[in-house]
Amino acid sequence: MSAPFETEPRPTALPVSLLFGVWSVPAVLNTIHLFFTRIDSHDGSFFLAILCFQLLVWYAWVPLTPYVFRVVARHPLTGPKRWRAFAIHLLHSLVIVPANLALYGLFFTFTASGPTSFYVNFAWLMRDLFHWYFMIYWAVIGAGHAHAYYGAMRSNEVRAERLETQLVRARLQSLRMQLQPHFLFNTLSALAVLVRKRHIAAAVEMINGLADLLRFVLERTNTPDIPLAEELTFNRTYLDIEKVRFGDRLRLEEDIDTAALTHPVPSLILQPLVENAIRHGIAASADAGTIRLSAALERPSLVLTVEDDGPGPPDTIAEGLGLGNTHKRLAERHGTAASLRLERRQGGGAKATLILPVTS
Repeated sequence: MSAPFETEPRPTALPVSLLFGVWSVPAVLNTIHLFFTRIDSHDGSFFLAILCFQLLVWYAWVPLTPYVFRVVARHPLTGPKRWRAFAIHLLHSLVIVPANLALYGLFFTFTASGPTSFYVNFAWLMRDLFHWYFMIYWAVIGAGHAHAYYGAMRSNEVRAERLETQLVRARLQSLRMQLQPHFLFNTLSALAVLVRKRHIAAAVEMINGLADLLRFVLERTNTPDIPLAEELTFNRTYLDIEKVRFGDRLRLEEDIDTAALTHPVPSLILQPLVENAIRHGIAASADAGTIRLSAALERPSLVLTVEDDGPGPPDTIAEGLGLGNTHKRLAERHGTAASLRLERRQGGGAKATLILPVTS
């Protein structure tokens, strides 16, 4: 069973520069204290000697700190095994603290400050400093717990962000899978009409166009965003299929800002808008009609419009499967940064305005 703090990804290792920086603080503070307590009997060079000695002593904690942190990660003082962990840390402290003081004694013995043998110095250090070093060790344990908790918290945040991203992708994929059969069934229905009327050439042309559309969709199944240029190509192909149905009754105009062509847009985001323009603008009228596609880069937004000059949508504009999915996809992908507005045009027809945030 893994320890409570051993989560993926694991907390980052402590930077060596941070360790040296942290343990330099008590070394400098001790140096200042010792220097001013003996300033009357020494000159300024004594400060440098004390500093070098103190740095040497305190830097012994640099390799010990990561080791203690690893022990904390494996045996945290929480959970059902906290008393076992406490015993392990107590045992470690009773070994590491004397070992550290023994190293201190060696340094002390081989400097000018060491007037006696190592054993005398070690006994003196154990008597006067053991309790301080014992508390320092347990302070390191506390810091280890703080580091472990922070690492676990960051891991949970990363995992939550990853799961949220996967959830959003799954929702978008679900919405697209709902949209694709809807579009496919509409096209097949139109194809069936041509076949019943024995318009074979037109039916073959529609089948070829449908094959191009399906290839486009299948190749981009796992691609949430595509360049605007590809989205426009898809809709031109779709309108070519519709032209087989409507002939000269359907005209297409475009006003595309070339600077916007490389910007990403949600895949198939325009198709429901174009389909609505066909349904309420072209199919609902016996006269010829025009569908106009526009794209303008108005930083920080990309503005896309689909217009028709037909009789327009009904008084109560229903969401329908296509527009309902479009609103949901925009909300999932961009939140409130994106919007879709469908309105009547003066003089007849409808205008759908799609505003997307520019990501780069």
